[in-house]
Amino acid sequence: MEQFKSLIESLSNANGISGFEDDVLNVIRKNGSEIFDFDEDNFRNLYIHLRNKETKDYTIMIDGHSDEVGFMVQSIKNNGLINFLPV
Repeated sequence: MEQFKSLIESLSNANGISGFEDDVLNVIRKNGSEIFDFDEDNFRNLYIHLRNKETKDYTIMIDGHSDEVGFMVQSIKNNGLINFLPV
């Protein structure tokens, strides 16, 4: 369980602003390199395949995003309001 929590922490802390998901993909590759093979297409989609799969009876697809919403602080007003710009 501790290893799973560590993986979630690493994924959560990896930089992954849209278009710059390299850190997230590197965490996935690093933590899964012993049991998975990886393919990446031209759109930077990462496909993870179970290595040494003995049967082809079932295929399970888990779909997710490796990017996150990114913002940049444009200004902080005297009353404490923060203006953000999306990245």
